[in-house]
Amino acid sequence: MLISILLFSCSSSEVTINGKFAGIKNQKIIIEKMTPSSVVFIDSIRTDESGEFDMNYKFENNDPVFLRVSHKNDFITLVAHPGEKIELNSILNLSSNYTITGSKDSELIKGLNTSLSSTYDKVKQLTKEYNNTFNREQKTAISDKISALYVKQKQENIKFLVLNSKSLASIISLYQIMPNGISIFGDKTDLQYFKLISDSLSTIYPSSPYITSLKSTIKEHENREDFNNIIHNAIINENTIGYPDVALPDQTGTTKLLSELDGKVILLIFWSPQQQSSIFLNRDLKDIYSVYEKKGLEIYQVTLDSNVSQWISIVQSQNLPWISVNDPNGLNSKYIKTYNIQSLPSSYIIDRKGDLVGKNLWSKDLINKINDLL
Repeated sequence: MLISILLFSCSSSEVTINGKFAGIKNQKIIIEKMTPSSVVFIDSIRTDESGEFDMNYKFENNDPVFLRVSHKNDFITLVAHPGEKIELNSILNLSSNYTITGSKDSELIKGLNTSLSSTYDKVKQLTKEYNNTFNREQKTAISDKISALYVKQKQENIKFLVLNSKSLASIISLYQIMPNGISIFGDKTDLQYFKLISDSLSTIYPSSPYITSLKSTIKEHENREDFNNIIHNAIINENTIGYPDVALPDQTGTTKLLSELDGKVILLIFWSPQQQSSIFLNRDLKDIYSVYEKKGLEIYQVTLDSNVSQWISIVQSQNLPWISVNDPNGLNSKYIKTYNIQSLPSSYIIDRKGDLVGKNLWSKDLINKINDLL
């Protein structure tokens, strides 16, 4: 009896991960632990002649952890619990073509990633169609389809959170990113979902660092909401504009002030050329600008990228007609904090009085808002 108890105690403090990666023979597989702040190397093992492998992870306590099993730049994310025996099987591309048994939470993550991947593929195809047509009505119809996909994806994630609020996989759902780089749960009203998961998981895993990090995120979001209200009502310069001014160089090196556009309806955009959706974004903006520029709309577009030459090349090749400036500090730009930017691209609408009256409006919502202001 004593031997069986000792054996059970030992096995319950570990998780076993084994399986077969067909097409990945005699190659190194790495297991890493994902902490709230970094990814930590744990161990590595080589697959055998048939692609099979077997590895263990020993827990420091009884709380589940996020693990990553990777081969080169491809990986599978797991939520491992003590005592689990996880089996993985894949053919070539790990993240896009694998099966998993022995870990309910890890299966939930696979479902999340599959859903988002499907949305990515559909958006990619629609974006291609958008870029290949010059008919404005067709472009609008395609844009509406893309917007509908975003709405559907968020609805699916909300449903997932409600049904799986006691699973650590729900944390992955909270931080998933849409194809255009926008967080699925990035609006002020989405804070309720962060609190839902935090309250639910805190009772189950009170000492988990993942829950501690989630609580910190909630506090940060609450502070950002307060700060955003301060920004909205601020009087920050002699011109009494109600928004933080921006002063950055354009492609000729001439400093352009956002406040120079005071008195017009301003669409302020923060973006990065590194995003795959950048061409789609700018073409959509060009259509809007061509209609509303003569009515009093101006666009002030800020590129957050340290590769200045690439930015200039894109501005010239896409023939962008509005004010384009660049902050070479990239993601370390002071304007990220000033404007409470949580994802790229981000947009802000400033009315003729200098008040911030809209944030992250796109497609029809953006057009409707512009029509209301002009």
